[in-house]
Amino acid sequence: METTQVKVSNVIEAVELAEKFKKDGSHNWFRGQIDNWLVKTTLARLDKSLRESAIEKLERFYDWVKTTKGLEYIGENIDATMAVAQHYGLPTNYVDFSTEPKVAGFFASDYDKPLDDKLSCIICLNTGNLERFWLAMPQNYPPPGFIKLNVPDLWRLDAQYGCFLYLPYDEFEKIYHFDRILFPKTNIALEIKKEDVYPKRKSNLEILLGQYFMTERLIEGTKRFENNTNVISIPYSEWSKDIYPNGIPEHSSWSPGNLEPWMLSPKEDFFETNTSTNVATEIRVDNIDSLLDLPAKIQEQILEVFHKQPDIRNKLPNWTLHVKQDDSLSYENISHLINGYLNNLWDGLRFLPHSNNDIAYGLGMCIAYVLALKGDFRNPDSRHWEGAANKCLNGPIEIEFGSIDGSYSRGFVSSNSLLDAVRPDLLNYVGETWKEKIQGNPFGIIQTSRNPRRTFDFNLLAPIFAKEIAPFQVIYRTHAIFYSPARLNSFGLP
Repeated sequence: METTQVKVSNVIEAVELAEKFKKDGSHNWFRGQIDNWLVKTTLARLDKSLRESAIEKLERFYDWVKTTKGLEYIGENIDATMAVAQHYGLPTNYVDFSTEPKVAGFFASDYDKPLDDKLSCIICLNTGNLERFWLAMPQNYPPPGFIKLNVPDLWRLDAQYGCFLYLPYDEFEKIYHFDRILFPKTNIALEIKKEDVYPKRKSNLEILLGQYFMTERLIEGTKRFENNTNVISIPYSEWSKDIYPNGIPEHSSWSPGNLEPWMLSPKEDFFETNTSTNVATEIRVDNIDSLLDLPAKIQEQILEVFHKQPDIRNKLPNWTLHVKQDDSLSYENISHLINGYLNNLWDGLRFLPHSNNDIAYGLGMCIAYVLALKGDFRNPDSRHWEGAANKCLNGPIEIEFGSIDGSYSRGFVSSNSLLDAVRPDLLNYVGETWKEKIQGNPFGIIQTSRNPRRTFDFNLLAPIFAKEIAPFQVIYRTHAIFYSPARLNSFGLP
């Protein structure tokens, strides 16, 4: 089989030539590589022991997708599942390609190490030629697969115009050689930027993936933990049997029908959702008398935006904050972080059935936390975060909550908000000797009953996530952020 290798001066010339190949129909799929490696799947690059571990991880991911509410549509399609896995770094038998030469050019020139004398390349494939080539192969050689699919909410795939070549062989180029455009490494930059191929904004699927990757870290940590022979296993209890002698039934507000809207995935198109250039989203903070009052003031501003842009919750506006300069806050140095937190909070709340009022208040609470923390967002001292919560909430209580998959997070909630969300008949299940201590005691309630489905009215708890709990998480956490209680199976003190 004849193959073509063309050498050009730089990545710009490489992309221009690949564009010519695409236009004349000689090639239709492209792949960028920073070095001129042989084309191999990520599984094929692993030795036997690492490959077994990677396959176990893939199986866990497949199980997680199939059992996570709202992602069933992905679990029903193995190619869609593997596409998500591939795009998020799990080893598979799939190789990334793109239908756009400029995307291949980006990956071929995205150097994260000092430049060397090795050549970068754009792999060029004519899928029809490869199919015809395989017709001459013996029948006991399974053919490669050409996977081009639309995975709703996998925005990386959309942004990269992605497609996949399924390769059932470790050394595929011993059978078939790809055409290449080679070029030396330089600092010449393409017009396409990193944020064009790795969107900063997150879809529902990508938000949920944060839970999966957290569970994977927990699994690895548990393996190391279990090797310690001094570990004592303590059984988990959803409630104190002394205080709730007959247990607590699940509250009716947690019925599957009521929770269903909080579990659905919106399946949004990346390019359509990102068209938000004319949405006015600047938030102004001029006078800060009290951070406790600030969320309500900002809520008014944001509700005006909702009124002027009634379809804004279907878009990804860039929320920006303008703060009157304060000597105690180096706003100029952290403005990009603030905007990122606001955008992350918006991305997580907008598609859920939270009210406009609650989302607007939550954005205000996020800003209050930013100002309370004064730009110190990575301080590990718990007192630092407690101090900020005391400035933003009345009687804050630190809480920890988690999902059935093992992922968890933390936040703060005001005492009164928490009490207001407790099911009104909870005391009916408390033993007589404990009723006086439990009544009106938010600490006691979440200390002795850790299953939110049995402790709270869902309809009263959900707004607290938008208004108080999620705004803290987007600053405190980088993954496994919960925007509604519908996915929780635990909720209590840390």
